Amino acid sequence: MEKDPVMPGTIISARQLLGEMLLDAERPREALEAFEAALKNEPARYWELFGAAQAAERAGDQERATFYYTQLIRQTQGTDGTRESTKVASEFLAQHGFFTTLASGRARRKP
Repeated sequence: MEKDPVMPGTIISARQLLGEMLLDAERPREALEAFEAALKNEPARYWELFGAAQAAERAGDQERATFYYTQLIRQTQGTDGTRESTKVASEFLAQHGFFTTLASGRARRKP
């Protein structure tokens, strides 16, 4: 993991930036590949998970979108859930038969 000598956090990976550019270019399948490659090096990076979830959703891959949105919800457990990305994840999961609880970070299929 590379760090900038001036900034306290890690540098955004080239794969994540590529994924974002491919999403903007309406190429979600390729974007998903880029985000997944980035996640191999940094498996819990919030914006890479969100990018992978969005790319999978736009590519029509509901299973992978559900997986990544669920991971995103798990990361935000115990928060107030006011981030727009968290709302997007919760709405997607609700539309696909899941309910989420931010307190536990779980997404379960509705009975």
